[in-house]
Amino acid sequence: SAMSADSAPPEGFQTITEGAASVLYRPGESFYNPVQVVNRDLSVLMLRVYSELRKESINALGPGARRKRIRERNGGGDEVEDDRLGGMRVLEALSATGLRSMRYALEVEGVKEVIANDLDASAVETIQRNVEFTGCADKVTANHGDAIMVMMQHSIKPELRFDVIDLDPYGSAAPFLDSAVQAVTDGGMLCVTCTDLAVLCGNNSEVCYSRYGATALKKGARHEAAVRIVLLAIQNAAARYGKAIKPLLCAQIDFYLRCFVTVHDSKALCKDTALNVAMEHCCEVCESYQLQPLGTLTQSEAGHPKHQAPTSKVFGPDCPECGGNVLVGGPLWIKPICAPAVVATVLGALGGEDDKLAPLAKGLSANERIQALVRGLQAELAVEGLRGVLHLNFTSMIQAMQLPSFSLGTVYSALQAAGFSVRSHCSAKSDRCVLLLSR
Repeated sequence: SAMSADSAPPEGFQTITEGAASVLYRPGESFYNPVQVVNRDLSVLMLRVYSELRKESINALGPGARRKRIRERNGGGDEVEDDRLGGMRVLEALSATGLRSMRYALEVEGVKEVIANDLDASAVETIQRNVEFTGCADKVTANHGDAIMVMMQHSIKPELRFDVIDLDPYGSAAPFLDSAVQAVTDGGMLCVTCTDLAVLCGNNSEVCYSRYGATALKKGARHEAAVRIVLLAIQNAAARYGKAIKPLLCAQIDFYLRCFVTVHDSKALCKDTALNVAMEHCCEVCESYQLQPLGTLTQSEAGHPKHQAPTSKVFGPDCPECGGNVLVGGPLWIKPICAPAVVATVLGALGGEDDKLAPLAKGLSANERIQALVRGLQAELAVEGLRGVLHLNFTSMIQAMQLPSFSLGTVYSALQAAGFSVRSHCSAKSDRCVLLLSR
């Protein structure tokens, strides 16, 4: 029988309360990380935002497209019910305690079903116990299985696929990306965490290449490059199946990174895959960088878009700024890592000024931390073009140019006074580099 979340925990258990969920936890039984409250709060917020985006996209469908979408959700049956599109189906592929799944079920309006999966039998027992303790059995199902197999089984038919798949492994999400992009519905959202930040930041570039298909450089922009390498890996996994990705909000936080992207069935968008990525050429000394895109878009004589191999944009072999050796890394994602409309919605919700958006941020204890993070992401969007892709290491530049030491605040102020945006969620960006400093 379902217990109340207000009940006293059984002997030998502790109660963890986070957001609207209270779950039972026996120390040492399965993996709970209190440091990732920011991750879970941000995830709840993004599921709420995605739920609204999904409603808008469904409402924009014409009658024929709506019927087709409903039949897909309904297994191809003749009966057409609008409410078949209403509820979201969510998979938490690596669930551990089940806390995140409980929070999705209790805190995100529009969630119809959550499958909380784990490969460890004791973790599944914990999840089942928590489902009963919180009274979530109508929405949350504990599942014992290999995450990749569960996703592949649900990828076979459109009606089995998930609207949201959350991958939050201990380590790299790379092994799960191929099955995740197949098991998510057209327009669905992937939530991807990677905690192998040391690898993604260049400590073991050979390991990074084997996992993600990119070489990481241990240089100033490494934390943001890590996010962009993971986006490259998600894009490449999706493109193999005629799908494209659109980042909603992606960031490096503490010891991990988190990416929220939508996945779309679109062979047309897949053609842009090479346009979305570039090799990174970074100076070993001043750490200024140049990017070499791997594709270019021109027009045919008839006026149609034409994809071509790119011409070289990079000077070499020495750094044009300081003469240092140039390292080659990547490829990495070079398009924006956030959608401006999503960033504006998130900040409007967290700030509480907009009554319509305020419910999206209800009950989030990490509100201020997330707000500061997203403000940094918003500032990045102001720096356009390739110069807005990675942030700069002003300390290395000042040393390389043998300039007198002065505070980074002075550098930021000077650049901002000259009309350039410099703030970033990782460090700082500007569309002016070493040469501006030397002047």
